[in-house]
Amino acid sequence: MTSLSHFVPRSGRLRIVVGCVAICTLISAGLFARQNPQPVARIHGVVLDADSEMQVSGVTVFGRQTGDDGRFALDDVAPGRLVITASKRGYWDQSLRFTVAPGQILEGAVFRIRKEDSGTGVVNGHVFDLQGHPVARAKISIYQFGYSPSPNLAGMTEVRPKLQLVCCAPPRDAGTRTDDRGEFRLYGIAHGHYVVLVGGCRPNSTPISSPGGPSLCSAPFLGASFYPGVTDVSKAAQIEVRAGEETRLDNLTLPPPLGKIQVHLVDEGGETLVSPVNLGDVFFMYAGFMYGGSMLYTPILTESVVPVRGQAEMAVNFTGTYVINAGVTPVPGSPSFQGQTIVEFKGTDVSVTAKLAKVIPGSGGGYRPNDGSMIKGHVTVEASVAGLSSPLVRSALQLLFTSMPSSPELEPTLLVADVQADGSFNIPQIHSGQYRLIGFRPAPSGRNDRTYEDYYIVAARQGKMDVLIGPIEIPLREERDVDVVLRPSGGLLRGTVTDASNRPVQNAVVAIIPEAALSRRVDRKQTYRTERTDQNGVFESRGLPPGSYRINSWYESDISRPAPSQGSGNLQSSVEDGAIFDDEFMKKFESIAKPVVVATDAPASVDVRITPPRDGGR
Repeated sequence: MTSLSHFVPRSGRLRIVVGCVAICTLISAGLFARQNPQPVARIHGVVLDADSEMQVSGVTVFGRQTGDDGRFALDDVAPGRLVITASKRGYWDQSLRFTVAPGQILEGAVFRIRKEDSGTGVVNGHVFDLQGHPVARAKISIYQFGYSPSPNLAGMTEVRPKLQLVCCAPPRDAGTRTDDRGEFRLYGIAHGHYVVLVGGCRPNSTPISSPGGPSLCSAPFLGASFYPGVTDVSKAAQIEVRAGEETRLDNLTLPPPLGKIQVHLVDEGGETLVSPVNLGDVFFMYAGFMYGGSMLYTPILTESVVPVRGQAEMAVNFTGTYVINAGVTPVPGSPSFQGQTIVEFKGTDVSVTAKLAKVIPGSGGGYRPNDGSMIKGHVTVEASVAGLSSPLVRSALQLLFTSMPSSPELEPTLLVADVQADGSFNIPQIHSGQYRLIGFRPAPSGRNDRTYEDYYIVAARQGKMDVLIGPIEIPLREERDVDVVLRPSGGLLRGTVTDASNRPVQNAVVAIIPEAALSRRVDRKQTYRTERTDQNGVFESRGLPPGSYRINSWYESDISRPAPSQGSGNLQSSVEDGAIFDDEFMKKFESIAKPVVVATDAPASVDVRITPPRDGGR
């Protein structure tokens, strides 16, 4: 096989992954192309190995397979802007943006996909107890500072990089526990710097409450520590993993627990909980140790049923803040009860009360507290465009809210409201408190429908309160409607990203950051944007609220995280993961940002020079 790198300049490493949404979008686009009488476009190109620059066969590109020469031909592409993904087992996917006109034949498209184990190394070591005996089944977790991609980030007032679990989750978690000799070997770890957490306990035979939940322990308890054997995470060593090399850690001895957190369990009325709610219910309790906004779970669960007199205890190893979660996982057909409380552990035993309240299934399959309160209201559309009327013309729309936790140690909970055809919406059975309206999106049934792509929220009020700049107040069991007004004429921003030689940059990451009054709006899913450039270096963002913005762009490889967290399989940039919401991160690039004013009466345009690459050239 010969190298085909002459097709286009090599401008970076592995690009963004777009999952089912992108694929479904392309399927929809393909159907549109077959039904629409205008001429289709054609895209021809090749798939290369990102490291060797050799052609890769058997890669799926828009439903076609590359041949032995790595080439593909897409001859029925719907004109317009689209995303195409190249994927093959054993490689990370790569997705690229293209813009094609009716009848256009685009030659020389190049995908570069990287092997999953490319550029990775190995971490191994040995774990002992205080008596020098090897610890079997000790849990090894590897963390790295970064951002966690989550819709909840838009609802947080402060976003900072925090320790993210990098390794390991299924199917790579088999090696994360020590063997009978106390040894472990973690493979497939991308080049980078990491913090290692080791925790050990003598497991008992009681089933855990849910797959992947915390381990059950039996006395005597073993401890947990950060490598090289410290309980202060700020003193933990950041080990370096190099591609193609094994990093051997010094022998690690687990210290005994520092003390206990004793938890008194009560029901919603404050009465001591003394037995399971129903026969067969399983009690669970675990604690998340908090550090810099990260919740690091440790194997400290000590009970499997609600204990007599409602008392439970957990052995802990780290001084600091813990978030205690306790609850009852019910038998089918019975309600679930769950509670969460925060406690500061200073090195000596401490007691805390946890109130267990009835919870209901929440967005994303999770659970949320419930005291019978409700978010409800109405959505209307300004009837300023022919064919649109108030309220909505269709129901394929969802509003996105997040809770405002009482403690900065807790992350917001995402709540999703389905908007009905008459514009009404409600989220019943939630907990009273404060919430934010962070944006809207097409409902799953209309995910490929572009009806709302030019819309933005022009007003949102709860009585006299402007909830675009302040919280929504939900009193206990008291109904206060939230009125949301959408305008179908949001701003359109088009731009071009070029390098120092004035050449267009494909697949550049673009950040669109609101300025002035826009930065105070709470609907940050709408005002903070990330985009990618097409083969011409062009990006586009629609439905922007009018006002001032600043624009930055980067090569994807310069801001990418080295590996998918939690085994997600998605490779994308730290900006798209959440750094766009981190004021400290974005301030580093503020001096080279390009300002632009977006209006609703005409498209805005901007030319952006890409941030100089870290390696000094391309």
